[in-house]
Amino acid sequence: MQKSALPFAVLGTLLLLSCGDGGGPTGGGSVDETPPSIAAVTPVDELHFNIIFNEEVTKQSAQNERNYVLAQGDSLAQRLSRLAAISAGDTLYPASVSLQPDGKTVAFTMWQSMSGSSFKLWIDGVTDTRGNRIETPLATSFDGSDQPDITPPSIVSFSPANGSTDASVGVSAIVQFSEPLEYFFTPSITWTSPSGPVSFNTYSLDYTTLALVPYHELGNSELQTISLSGVKDQTGNVMATTQRQFTTTGVIDRMPPTVVSTIPRNLATHVGLNTSLSITFSEPVNQYKFDVALDPGFYVDETAWSADGKTVSLRPATGLSPDQQYVVTVYSGGVVDLAGNHFEGIQRVAFSTGGSIANGSISGTISGDPGTAVDDPAGAIVAILDTDDAGSVERNGHYTIPYMKDGSYYVLALKDTDGDGQWSPTYGDPIGEYGVNLENHDYEPDSVLISNATHATSISFPIYDPSALVGTVTYTGSHQPGDLPFFVGLFRKSGFNPANPTDPVAATGDWLLGGFTYGDWVLNSIQDDFPDGDYYLFAYVNVNEWTTYEPGIDPAGMYGGLASPTVIHIANGVDFRHVSIAILDPVIAMSSSNAHVAWPVSERNPDIARLFDAMKKESGQPLAARFGSKIISTRE
Repeated sequence: MQKSALPFAVLGTLLLLSCGDGGGPTGGGSVDETPPSIAAVTPVDELHFNIIFNEEVTKQSAQNERNYVLAQGDSLAQRLSRLAAISAGDTLYPASVSLQPDGKTVAFTMWQSMSGSSFKLWIDGVTDTRGNRIETPLATSFDGSDQPDITPPSIVSFSPANGSTDASVGVSAIVQFSEPLEYFFTPSITWTSPSGPVSFNTYSLDYTTLALVPYHELGNSELQTISLSGVKDQTGNVMATTQRQFTTTGVIDRMPPTVVSTIPRNLATHVGLNTSLSITFSEPVNQYKFDVALDPGFYVDETAWSADGKTVSLRPATGLSPDQQYVVTVYSGGVVDLAGNHFEGIQRVAFSTGGSIANGSISGTISGDPGTAVDDPAGAIVAILDTDDAGSVERNGHYTIPYMKDGSYYVLALKDTDGDGQWSPTYGDPIGEYGVNLENHDYEPDSVLISNATHATSISFPIYDPSALVGTVTYTGSHQPGDLPFFVGLFRKSGFNPANPTDPVAATGDWLLGGFTYGDWVLNSIQDDFPDGDYYLFAYVNVNEWTTYEPGIDPAGMYGGLASPTVIHIANGVDFRHVSIAILDPVIAMSSSNAHVAWPVSERNPDIARLFDAMKKESGQPLAARFGSKIISTRE
């Protein structure tokens, strides 16, 4: 099963619910064994009321909606149990439940008005900070308020704590509000640091909670400032602009996380069908950049993180399947600690609800690309196409993929050489496939057959490091706005004439859509088939019906400028990122010899496209897709 089909999205959306609180004996030698009780129920307005407990309670239990039953009038005579069947017309369901900063007040926001009605409330399961739990349901009655909702939302919790000085550089900021926010709203959120603006995605974890997830790790010992304005509740009340600050730790951590234990353990058999999966790491990991593969996948009913952030637990929605082998794969692109260190290599855990584990395997040696970043292929990932089966390449280039079932497989080699946690050959990461020899233009892969639990050995092949040129073109000239095509060509330095730019070694094109002043482009030495050498990059915008470049008519530009262009030296898989080419209105004169310059865009080999698409599939989904959360705003 492919990772894209696996609903591990809940890993990124339920993290906050797992916050736990500890407890212990009270001072003076006495032990508190009394569960919390209701001190008061206070109506606030027609949509809000508060429950005030006599002591501090845990956030996890206080915000668990299943610990409350609210019924209108006297239609619910008694609560027989926590899971009692209740008539659909009787029970009211809150929009949100949030524990306030005092630790005793639980604020309820309702979907519908409570004005003019009386209510009955039953509470159990709420636990105080010493672990005493309400076992026998507490019951109380109150009347809803008829006051309109004029109270704006407020921040009830912010992590890292405001003013804290030891936040991890890989931290995400979690903001919980006192009530649900307006649907489809776009608040103004800015995040600044001494290093400059912080780019981040904003995820809605639930109705009341936002996660601000930076694209990259923060700097050490830097003051971080987050400002929020325009935050509205569902009635339209606007929260006053507010600011939170924290400082990152000065401790530099370069130790990657490791897997300490799993439930079930590796090679366990006869695992119970109601077993939940858990993974414990050696240190807290980033819960918002977490992607662990499971084959076959299952839908998750509940996800919980331990209070220390080291253990994640997953409960299957419908239980595990009988007589089924499962393989959990932890890989470097999916797990990262709070200092930005990626899990190294591959670790696979196999378990079965039946009596055996498949013991077929695929092994061999990956040879590197001399003189490139993958000269030593150690640390590369060897993956089976269209599955989550994978292994890691050791220092001697050897790899093994264990626990393979009978079948026919295609084997890929992948390596993340730019450290971004993704495998992308289009952007220059190395790639290889069994049976493919890119140097000889042999693009047809060979399959590997596992039959009767055989061990397929000597499945050896090379890995290649392409050179990638990645950048943008910008144009703000007189032909805006409109949908305009642009083209970028790679030209040999020797003999190049900007007034007559014919025969590019490779070319690509795209559109400036709707008057946008920039467009993205990529050239790749494998996809676009160009050799090492010295090159110029020339670009133009096509402003009329011609499909060719017209000097003196079409705006044009070069990397580094037309007057003194920059030479790009391509060798040994070196990549060039963030290459910006400014396209200017015509500055090159037109002559009879250069009226129309033919400039075909490179035709990419379909077999190479298949190989790159296969690697893209194996690289997993982008952050937003993995979480399955709604991105409500993005700063770039």
